[in-house]
Amino acid sequence: MKTIIQYRENANNLIDIIQNLRKYAQLKPKIINFGGGFPNADSIKQDDFIPLLQEVKSALDKELDGKYSMFYEPGRFIVEDAGFCLCEVIKFDPSSKTVFVNVGNNLIPKFMKASLRFYNASRSTDALRFPVDILGNVPSDQDILIKNYNFTEKVERGDIIIIANVGAYALTWSTRFPYSKPSILILDGKKIHVYHDRTSSHDFSLT
Repeated sequence: MKTIIQYRENANNLIDIIQNLRKYAQLKPKIINFGGGFPNADSIKQDDFIPLLQEVKSALDKELDGKYSMFYEPGRFIVEDAGFCLCEVIKFDPSSKTVFVNVGNNLIPKFMKASLRFYNASRSTDALRFPVDILGNVPSDQDILIKNYNFTEKVERGDIIIIANVGAYALTWSTRFPYSKPSILILDGKKIHVYHDRTSSHDFSLT
């Protein structure tokens, strides 16, 4: 589900189910679990999302006299754009317009289905209008992070690349093959907290 129209339709279906439960089974639900599946904040804007939730609440208040608890799992909507991955260019092949970086599908899994964005932090003022393929460092021909992505014309080994929108599921679905977990930093205003240091911390994925 990726549009506000789909969520409104689902909300109406949920209200229809509640009405049928009351009418045919004489049941009055007290816990309403609306579930998850919300996309990132780029897909559904807050100005559309909040009115929808208020609309659903008003309809449920009418059906259940305000005596119920409603649960949502906003997940990706809240955290996807809160996560960034910093990686480094290890090779650039100008003939094939391919950028190789030192992170791959082991840490940025395809299954997370994120709206990834790539920025060359080393050339932040350069225009992003030259299509390239960006590949990872996992020994697999399937380790393709993105294809035909508009990027900076000049790319050199050692350039720092920012991958945005990795806050949802990247770490959860990551693997240790063939490299260890990365260092993980938490930014709190101007403060930086080291949550995991790959050089000294115990790998928390191992038990």
